[in-house]
Amino acid sequence: MASPASRLALALCILVGVISSVSAAQRAREVLYVWAGGNGNKDFISVVDFDAASATYGKELARHHLPAGRPRVRQSGNEPHHCRLTKTARGHKLALGGLLSFLQGDVDDIFVYSVSKANPTKITFDFSTSTPDGGCIDEFIPYKKGFLTTAMCSRSAGAPGSITYVDVSRKSSSRWITGAAPPSFNPHGFDLNYKSLVVSDYVLPASLVSGPPVFRDTIRIFDRNGNLQATYQQPGAGGFMDFKYVPGTALGFASGGLDNKLYILTPEWPLREVFDLTTLNGGVAALNPGIMQVTANGKYLLLTYAMRYVVSFAINRNQTVSLVQSFDMCTAPTINCSLYGNAPGPHYIRLSETEDRITVVNYFLKFGVVEASGAQSLTVFNFNKAEGTFEFEPRFVLSYASENGSPHSFAHFKSR
Repeated sequence: MASPASRLALALCILVGVISSVSAAQRAREVLYVWAGGNGNKDFISVVDFDAASATYGKELARHHLPAGRPRVRQSGNEPHHCRLTKTARGHKLALGGLLSFLQGDVDDIFVYSVSKANPTKITFDFSTSTPDGGCIDEFIPYKKGFLTTAMCSRSAGAPGSITYVDVSRKSSSRWITGAAPPSFNPHGFDLNYKSLVVSDYVLPASLVSGPPVFRDTIRIFDRNGNLQATYQQPGAGGFMDFKYVPGTALGFASGGLDNKLYILTPEWPLREVFDLTTLNGGVAALNPGIMQVTANGKYLLLTYAMRYVVSFAINRNQTVSLVQSFDMCTAPTINCSLYGNAPGPHYIRLSETEDRITVVNYFLKFGVVEASGAQSLTVFNFNKAEGTFEFEPRFVLSYASENGSPHSFAHFKSR
């Protein structure tokens, strides 16, 4: 009769054998879905290992292209822009937007995939759709049975743009705004709280073809049913790329694209300057297509600034902010800033699900008068959510520059 020790050894051997028989692709993983342009080649979703304990951390595990043979889907030339992941009654869904898809005619510009929880490297094309009355697909946020997305322009690259509801259960899209859209409506960023949807207007896309750009200095507030409630102007701001609420409150933030001011929106005061971002750049204003995120506890605001800096602010109870940290991407050991005109391009920024890491995409846009390809890479920082500080993560090295790929955004997924 086998001893207890030998039985335990046998059980361990069997367990090791079972574990080793499971392929790496089938194990529970933490991944990023990077939505990137092919620049003449096929646009793609790059599935990247985001498990910090993995031997392939920061490496591409799989690559998926938009499907061939579908008359309303173009595999290239979409200028991949923002994307978002959400959990629905039909599983996890990944929505991807093509900023310039509409320039290819009567085609779709919103692409939805199903994500496999058992194997996150495997994503399956679900359906495509388009905005009923707009183009220039930008930001997504989870909403009801799918997503809301901003369409920054009309189908002729002008105004007004629109906001679209994508229903993943019906595989359809519909206009979300009630009534006529404001004539100068060119929405980019937006955020939803318990009461309102706040939208930031950025630029008239048609004006980017030959210039000069026509920036929109407007913040608009809608109720949750799509009715416009208020419009605020900040002359000279140079467009507002993004807006983010402090979770559970009516307070939010936006930053000016040209004046480089950080503004707070409160119920008592429509827009009030709380910080001059030029102090981080030697007092010099720069083009600032910055994206933001507020931590879940509402204590810290993270943002990209001037296509060069990653910044953390503490949000104070008296509706002010205090600078916690500013990181100059030109000091990152993985980036040679002289190659990018001292603008390596940090633009899209998001925290991981557990808020222990910040990921930044170093690419903005290459279209018309805008030449802002940046380093065409992703950078990761380890984030201390108790203090709002962050530290460059040297182990994560991911670049698409060698293939001239244009990564614009990503979605984070952690399989359990």
